[in-house]
Amino acid sequence: MVAHYSAATLSDAAGGRKLPVLAVTLAYVRACGGDPVEWEARWHALAARLSAEEEPGDGDAASPYVGLAAFQPEDSARFFGRERLVEEVRARLADHRFVGVLGVSGAGKSSLLRAGLLPGLRAVLFTPGARPLRELARLLDEHPPGDELVVVVDQFEEVFTLCRDESERTRFIDALLAEAESDIGSRRVVVGIRADFYHRCAAHAGLARALAEAQVAVGPMSSDELPRAIIKPAVQAGCTVEGPLLAKLVADATGQAGMLPLVSHALLETWRRRRGNALTVAGYEASGGIHGAIAQTAEHVYTALDPGRQRRARQILLRLITLGEGNEDTRRRVPCGELDDDPDTAAVLDALAGARLVVLDKDSVEIAHEALIRSWPRLRDWLAEDRADIRVHRGLTEATAAWEAVRRDPGALYRGVRLAVTGDWAKRHEDDMTAHERSFLDSSRHAEALDQALRQRRNRQLRWLTTALSALLVVAVAVTVVAVRQRQDAISEGLVSTSRQLAAEAETLAGKDVARAMRASLDAYQSYPTVEARSEVLSLASRRDYQALLPSPSDVRTKPAFTPDGHLLAAPGGPGHVDLWDVAERTRRDELTGSFGQVLVVAVSVDGTLVAAGTEDGEVLIWRLADRSLVARGASSTDPVRELRFSPDGRAVAVADAGATRLLDTRDARPVTTPGTGAGSGSLAFSPDGTTLAFTDGGGVVLWDLRTGSAVGTLPSPEGLLTSVAFSPDGRTIATAGAGRSVRLWDVGTRQRVADLDHVDSVAQAEFDPTGGRLFSVDIGGTVAVWDLARRARVGQLLRNKNHGVGGAVSSPDGRFIAGSSKSGFLLWDRTRVPFTGHVDTVSGVAFDPVGGNVVSGSADGSLLVWDRETRAPLASAPGGGTSSLETRGPWVSPDGRWVVAGYGGRVVLRDAATLAEVGVVLDGHVVEKAVFSPDSRTLALIVDARTVRFVDIATGSHRDRAVDGDGALDVSYSPNGRSLAVATERGRVLVWDTETGDEVVVAEDGHASTVVFSPDGTVLAATTYHDGAGRVVLWDAATHRRTGELTDPGGRFSLLSYSPDGRLIATFDHDDTVTLLDAATLTRWAVLSGHTGPVTDLAWSPDGTLASASRDLTVTPWTTDVQAALGELCRALARDFHDGGAPPAACSGPTP
Repeated sequence: MVAHYSAATLSDAAGGRKLPVLAVTLAYVRACGGDPVEWEARWHALAARLSAEEEPGDGDAASPYVGLAAFQPEDSARFFGRERLVEEVRARLADHRFVGVLGVSGAGKSSLLRAGLLPGLRAVLFTPGARPLRELARLLDEHPPGDELVVVVDQFEEVFTLCRDESERTRFIDALLAEAESDIGSRRVVVGIRADFYHRCAAHAGLARALAEAQVAVGPMSSDELPRAIIKPAVQAGCTVEGPLLAKLVADATGQAGMLPLVSHALLETWRRRRGNALTVAGYEASGGIHGAIAQTAEHVYTALDPGRQRRARQILLRLITLGEGNEDTRRRVPCGELDDDPDTAAVLDALAGARLVVLDKDSVEIAHEALIRSWPRLRDWLAEDRADIRVHRGLTEATAAWEAVRRDPGALYRGVRLAVTGDWAKRHEDDMTAHERSFLDSSRHAEALDQALRQRRNRQLRWLTTALSALLVVAVAVTVVAVRQRQDAISEGLVSTSRQLAAEAETLAGKDVARAMRASLDAYQSYPTVEARSEVLSLASRRDYQALLPSPSDVRTKPAFTPDGHLLAAPGGPGHVDLWDVAERTRRDELTGSFGQVLVVAVSVDGTLVAAGTEDGEVLIWRLADRSLVARGASSTDPVRELRFSPDGRAVAVADAGATRLLDTRDARPVTTPGTGAGSGSLAFSPDGTTLAFTDGGGVVLWDLRTGSAVGTLPSPEGLLTSVAFSPDGRTIATAGAGRSVRLWDVGTRQRVADLDHVDSVAQAEFDPTGGRLFSVDIGGTVAVWDLARRARVGQLLRNKNHGVGGAVSSPDGRFIAGSSKSGFLLWDRTRVPFTGHVDTVSGVAFDPVGGNVVSGSADGSLLVWDRETRAPLASAPGGGTSSLETRGPWVSPDGRWVVAGYGGRVVLRDAATLAEVGVVLDGHVVEKAVFSPDSRTLALIVDARTVRFVDIATGSHRDRAVDGDGALDVSYSPNGRSLAVATERGRVLVWDTETGDEVVVAEDGHASTVVFSPDGTVLAATTYHDGAGRVVLWDAATHRRTGELTDPGGRFSLLSYSPDGRLIATFDHDDTVTLLDAATLTRWAVLSGHTGPVTDLAWSPDGTLASASRDLTVTPWTTDVQAALGELCRALARDFHDGGAPPAACSGPTP
C-alpha cells in the first residue's frame, strides 16, 4: 500500500497526467518490488527531459523571482513578506537618526533596505567598497547640507573586508555619525550590517553607542510571512504555486536563518521548469530544491565550459571572494580592470551572469550572493584546498593595484621575503595571474636584481677602499680578513635565506601535514634562528591541528574503537590485521591477525573482554582480548560491513550493511534476528540499558525493542539519507545526522525533535562524549566540531581541513582522547593539549590567577569560566546574559588571586576567583572600558563612561572619581609599586597620575593612544598609538618621561600591549588571527604566533611565562615562549606521536644555533 499521499496525487501519477514527485515515484517502486536506485535515476532523467522540452515562457525578464540577487527599489511591487519589519525600521528611523539593520548573511537585509525601505523616501543608497569616504563625499556633494535625506549604506561590512586603509575606515564612520548628529538639517543614516561583523563595529566607540541605541534584527521569515513572499509574486505574474510545493517550501525554510537567497533561487529555477503557469513540486525537486538548486545551477554552468574556460572560471570566482578572518568568507566586488580583457574571460562572465550567479555592471563584477559560497561544494573545496595560496594571490592583487595607483613607483614593488614567497607561488600558478600582476611581479624581480647589483657594487667599492687603506699597513693581513669576512657573510646570507624558505614551507604545511610542518620548522631553526623560524617552532609546539597520527597500512577510511579503560585503541590495519595501539605511548602493542579481508570497522564490548571486526566482504570476527584468541567468525552478508556495536550485556553484536541490520550471537557469530531489511545507511546504536536498538533504515531511524523483537517507533528524516545515530549516556536523547546539514536531537520518551545543531555541510557522524554534556560531529567538509548540549551551541572545532578527509571519530571513555579515521591514518586529539573550548560566543577576555595558576576567560555573552591549566577542564562557571553585548569587559584577576571582576551590559560584578560566586556589584548602569587592580589588590580603578576614572575600595565599596579633562580614557595601568597610574586617551595623550598626591604629568600627545602599561620592574612606560594611518609602540623612561624607543607599522595597528613577567618580551596583536611578540629592549619583532582561526581579542601572561590568547574562534590558546622547550617538544612529538619513518631532524640530534 502507498500510504501518506493524497488520492488526487496518486491518481494523477498513475494516469500519466503529470510527472509524479520523486517521493511518490519511489513509494510506487517499493510497493511493486522495484529497485529504488534505478528508478530514482530514471526519474531525474525524465524530469530533466521534460524541463528541456517545455516552453521557456517569457524568459528570465518575466520571472517573478530575483534568484540570488537582492530586490532593488524597482522591485518593490513584488517584494512581500517583510511588511512588519519595514514598518519597524521606519519607526526606529522616526525616533533615531542612526539605525543599524543587522542579520546573518542571507537574512534579506539588502532586499529589505532596497525594495522595502527606500521607496517613498528621499534617500541615497550605496555600498562602501574599497574607498567608502570618497564614495560618501561624492553622493553628498549632490545634495545641499540642509537637505532632508536618508543615507542608506548597504553591506556595511565592506568597510572591514574591502577598505584596507584603517584611517579612511575610521574617518568614514566618523562622517556617517556626524551626518546623523549634525544640527544642520535632519539627515538620517541606516546601515545594513552582517551580524558576524558586529564585533568589528564595537572597536569604534561612537558606532558602538549608536548601534546600541537603535538597531533592528532581521531574523528568519515566519510561517505567515514566507507564504506571502512565495505566492504573491507568482500571482502577480499570472502563475500559480501548487499546494504541496508551498507546504514543502515552508517546511524546508521556515525559521531557518540565512535561507532567503536559497529559497529565491530555488523558486527561480522552479519557475523556469514550470508546467504551463503552474510551479510544481516536480519542477522544484528537478531544480535541486532549497539545498541543491544553487549547486545544481553552478555545476551545470561550470561543466558546460571547456577545460580551459573551467580553469578561467575557477580563477575568476576565487578572485570574487574575500577570505574570512574569524568570519565567513564574503563576496568581493572586483573592478573590471582587475580581470584580463580576453574572449575566455568574457565568455565565462557571460555564462555566470546568464545564470544569475554573478552581477555585472559597467565598472565591476561581484558574486550575486554569499549563498553561492556556502552552497556550491566545488567552490567550497577550492577555497579549502587553496586557502593559503589565495591569501598570497590576494596580497599580489592588492599590491599590484597600489603600484598602479602610484604610477608604478618602484618603491611599491615587492622585495625580500614577500617577493620570494610570491615568486614561489607564481611558479605553481602562472595561469592564475593577470597581465597586470605579471608585470608587477616581473618589475619586482627586476628591481630586486638591480638592488642586489647595487649592493654588490657598493660592497665591492667598500671592499676595495678597505683593502687599499689596509694595504698601507699590512696588505697580507687585510686581504685575509676581507676574504674570511666575505665568506662568513655569504654563508650567513645563505643560511638566513634557507631558514626563511623552510619557515614559509612549515607555515604552508601546518594545516595539511603536521609532521612535515614540524620537520620544516626544526630544519629552519637549525639553519638559522630567524624570526620566521622561531615563529613556526613556537606556534607548532603550542597549537597543532592534532596531537598524534597513528599510521594505517590501508588508504581505506575505517573506524577504530577504544577499550573501556581508554588504554588501547583497536584499529583496522591492512587485510588480515587489527592493530592494538597503546594510546599513551603511541606504540603498536599487539595485533589480531588471520586470513580475512580488509577490516572496515572495529568495536569493543562494554566490559572490554571482546573485540569485533567487520570486513569489506561481509565477514564478522570476534576475539577474546585477554589472550587474543578468535572465538567466533561468521558472514553477515556479502556486502561490506558499515557499522557494528556490542550490546551492553555483550551477548550480541549488531551489524549493519547496505542491505540489512542484523543481530549476531557473540558466541558463534550466527544471526539471531534481522530487525531491518531496508536500504540502510549503516549506522546503529544500543540504548545504555540494552532494551532498544536504533538503526538507520532508508530515510529514517527505526527503534527496535529487543525484548519483544518488534519496532516500537521511528524518527523521520525529511531531508533524506541518515548517516549516523547515537544514544546519549543517560539514554534519554538520540542524535541523528545525515544529508540535512544538521544534527537533530530527539527525546527518546516522546520521540519528538527537541533541537537542531546546524552545520554548513552534510554531517557524516555525531557522537556523545562519555559525560553526555558534549557532542562531537564530523561533517563531509572535514570539520570535527564540539557542541555544548545544555546551550545547544558549538564551543569549538578540532579540525577544519579537507586534506585529511576525516570520515568518523570516537571518544575514549574518560573523554580525554578522540580518535578520527582519515586517509592519512588515525588522528588523535588529546584534550589536555588542545585549546580551551567551552564558550559559545567570542572569547572577549582572558586572565591568569597569579596565585593558583588557573585560567579565567570571559565571553561576549557575559559568561565566565575558570579552567584547570593541566587538564583543560572547566572548574567553575558563571552564566552570562545569553546574547552578545558590546559592553562586555574583562575578566580581571586581583594580584592576590582572591577576586575576579568582569563587566556585562553596563554592570560590573566582583566574584570569588575560585568559584565565580558573586560577591558584590561594583558598578551598575554605566559603560566600563577597562578595570585594573592596584598591586596590593585593595583598590580597583575603572574607566566609567569614557570620561571618568573611578577608584573603588574593595573592602568597603566606597569610591572616588577623577575626570579625564576634555578627553576620553581608553586604558589605565598601575605601576608595580602602586604609586602611579597611567592613562591612555582617545586624543592621544598619555597621562601619569600620582596616586597619593593626585599630580598629573602629560607624558605624550601623539595620535590615538589605546593601550598603556608599565614594565614589570616599573622602569619603562609603554603605549600604543595610532596616527596618520600608522600604528606605533612607544617607550618612555618611567622616571624622566624621556622617549626611549619607537616601533612604527604603516597600515597596521597595535591593539594591546602586555609585558612578559621577566620584562624580556612584549605581546601585542592587530585584530587578525596572530599574536606578535616584540623584543622589549629593541622593539624588533621576535616571533609571530599563528594557529587561531579567528581574530585575537585579548592576551595575558602567567607568572611562569606562558602566554594565553583569547579569540573569536571561541578558544583560549596557551603558548610557550621558551624556544628550547619548544624545540624539545617538537622533537619528542616527532619521535613518539608521528610515525612518518623519517630520520630525526638535525635539530633533534645535536645542538641548535
